[in-house]
Amino acid sequence: MKEFSIYIETVGNVSKHFNIKAESYEKLVEDIKAEKSGWLEFDDELVNVSNVISVRVNNVEDIDTM
Repeated sequence: MKEFSIYIETVGNVSKHFNIKAESYEKLVEDIKAEKSGWLEFDDELVNVSNVISVRVNNVEDIDTM
């Protein structure tokens, strides 16, 4: 597993930051793009995908080596 730092910008210039764990960057992007319910959940907070302007992923760390 790797830890990803995600910044989401939504309508109204609201930026949200989440640290999440995923198998890989590719799997994380695939999961976000495949979301059909209209909502993404990060750190127990729901984000309406129709309000998302941009998603930026930073700082990948390999958790197994920590």
